[in-house]
Amino acid sequence: SPYLGDYAYDIGNINEFKKQYSYYEIEEAQVSSKIAKAIFNNAIIGVIRGRYEIGPRALGNRSILCNPLNLKMREILNEKVKKREWYRPFAPVSTLEDSKNFFTNNDQIPYMSVICEVRNEFRKKIPAVTHIDGSARLQTVTRSSNEFLWNTINEFKKLSDYPILLNTSFNPGGEPILNFCHVGLSMLDNTELDFVLIDNIIFCKKGNEEKIKKF
Repeated sequence: SPYLGDYAYDIGNINEFKKQYSYYEIEEAQVSSKIAKAIFNNAIIGVIRGRYEIGPRALGNRSILCNPLNLKMREILNEKVKKREWYRPFAPVSTLEDSKNFFTNNDQIPYMSVICEVRNEFRKKIPAVTHIDGSARLQTVTRSSNEFLWNTINEFKKLSDYPILLNTSFNPGGEPILNFCHVGLSMLDNTELDFVLIDNIIFCKKGNEEKIKKF
């Protein structure tokens, strides 16, 4: 397992965060379906759940997740949240059992460390996670490796027919993957990130209560 890091260091301050941001507590059994629906509706969501991943890639516990089917999502994410060069690609995450239908791989790629090809018929469907040469740096997940992420991808599949999400690191521009809740929450103020999910609590900026009601 790559999830060998610590829990968020300030997770004990969750009640203070509730005073600073609008929030809604989701029943654990409904977290994946509600997050998938928000992503399908083009919300950009930062995720802080469980232990953080050891290594250079965001693998679902300290990730920003969003809709790879939105033709402009790469530009939106770069401009509104990541604040980086327009041409830099993002990576897809898919369930292991479905990945071979969309990508030229047959093996598990748990660490987002292998380049494969997006199958020709899907390159224009998921441009936000397809490199200019048709390749992608894929991550595959199983239920046992990350149940939350696996469930969320499958819930997104029910809505879109695509078992794929855009997955990028949850961090302020130029900084490493975060491990403090307050750093992720501050991105609600400093960027146009829509939501932050901490365990089963969804947060947004104060004054955006209407957005929370959608959950």
